[in-house]
Amino acid sequence: MDDTWRCHFPRSCCGRAHGALLARIGLTSANSLVSLEAVNRPQETVMDALEKRRSIRKYKPEVPSEETIRQVVEAATLAPSACNLQVAEFIYVSDPELMKRLAEVATGKVRWAPACLIGIYDSRFVRERGAHLQSLSAAVENMLLKAAELDLGTCWMAGFTGDDAIRELLAVPSHFEIACIVLIGRPDEAPPRPYKSPVEQILHINKYEPRRPHLNLSIDPSHWSPEEVAEYRRRIFSVYNRRLELGFLSEAQADRLWQEATNALTPHFPRDATVLDLHGWDLRIAGRLMETFRGCVARMVVADPIEENRRVVQETCPDYHTAAVADDYAIDVEDESVDLALLVNKIEFEPRPDRMMAALMPKLKKGGKVLLVAMARGSLYHRLIRLRFALVRIRDVYERSPFYKLGPFAFPRAAQLDELMGRHGLVPKLTRAIDIGLWAEEAAQNPRRGRAAGVLRFLVETLPAKSKECLLVLAEKT
Repeated sequence: MDDTWRCHFPRSCCGRAHGALLARIGLTSANSLVSLEAVNRPQETVMDALEKRRSIRKYKPEVPSEETIRQVVEAATLAPSACNLQVAEFIYVSDPELMKRLAEVATGKVRWAPACLIGIYDSRFVRERGAHLQSLSAAVENMLLKAAELDLGTCWMAGFTGDDAIRELLAVPSHFEIACIVLIGRPDEAPPRPYKSPVEQILHINKYEPRRPHLNLSIDPSHWSPEEVAEYRRRIFSVYNRRLELGFLSEAQADRLWQEATNALTPHFPRDATVLDLHGWDLRIAGRLMETFRGCVARMVVADPIEENRRVVQETCPDYHTAAVADDYAIDVEDESVDLALLVNKIEFEPRPDRMMAALMPKLKKGGKVLLVAMARGSLYHRLIRLRFALVRIRDVYERSPFYKLGPFAFPRAAQLDELMGRHGLVPKLTRAIDIGLWAEEAAQNPRRGRAAGVLRFLVETLPAKSKECLLVLAEKT
């Protein structure tokens, strides 16, 4: 008999009757107390723990005790293990100096938490189909669920470097692979659950049947359908959008870009303007516009195809309005209602720019403006990206891509942008080629990235740049 047994006698029933019943079903008075206590406690199911678990990126300074960590790792020991060889082990790191060193050699994300667990596995055994890694992964998932039960936050990370430095720092034997870092501590945030694919899309009965757009490997957005791009972003945006980390520009780069945009907009900015920010994954330019032209903006609308993105905009910027963008690019905004449309670093990541512009144009008033900014072909930064992809043999849109959060990308030529705007009745009022520090900040990282990065920088700088980093265009609807 387990703890789910329920006694249906009222509490007021006599002890003799209660004892007789327990005797008939084989329970002693000692375990009856345990059973009755369990009956009166709310029962937490496995699904409750699964629903409760989140990846936490903000922690309180309190360091979990070693006894608490023992409970967490005990859950790991109950996981399935290939041939029961139990090749997974864990190193608990709570020493502040060690945590500081880990942040330096592995990833700065270690600084989020007061402690972490390093997951390692013996790489000499159960190698077929990565059974050793599968075994460790099952153990880690058990730990995450136990931690959630203990009201601890965790974040399971595979995105780090410096394996040799970690090995030396923590005295890890050479036959162990360093698989993951699990941050752990008391959570200081309660994030909502990120987007998860519905069961109907991922479950196949007896044979495989396509149920959803699959992720595309190509870096070129023209090789993607809008549905594939939306699916990629729906998955990855839910990790970053509430942290406002979707833009690829640094704050300094965004400041330089906005200074140039302000100079372009000031002589032409309408009063009581309705501004439309199309595809609102980075709200920094919209925020700078609202601050600079505070008295001139009557309405800021952020249009995006992803519902979760629109919800984040509503929560973080309650003064903004949101609008949906359909699969066919239709924008849920009244025709001829927009005075200024923002297309800042959007064209580079758009699989069908013609269709996007065709959907946008009816929304603009006659005389309405479009502020378009795009990374240009031929700059030192463009050359660096091309060389990196060629030399490192980057094979897909995610691994080692500087724009992995946004998906596929392309650096357009100035002539392509002119042709695009001309086809849709836009007349450039002002065009500027500008540098915002993309190359300078990238080059500054080279000394920390070793000899290969220095060679890459030399190759990039061998030939002079054909263009500046960005093209800024302010165009008007005729």
